[in-house]
Amino acid sequence: MSGAIKITQADPARRKPGEAQRYAYIGSLTTPGKTYLVTKTGHTYRCTCPAFMFRGGVCKHISAFRAAERAR
Repeated sequence: MSGAIKITQADPARRKPGEAQRYAYIGSLTTPGKTYLVTKTGHTYRCTCPAFMFRGGVCKHISAFRAAERAR
């Protein structure tokens, strides 16, 4: 997760209801070159990493996404 996280704002004119408002690709700490997609829809965050997929809750990628949002 090194480096700056670029949060992309979805185009409101093209976004369908229920689609992510914001998203970012965040790098893996354990696998170089691997990235996970973190999305935010309303107040709900989702991540494509195994930790989120199997355990749910907040993973380290979602935590990094939230920190980048606060820093904006």
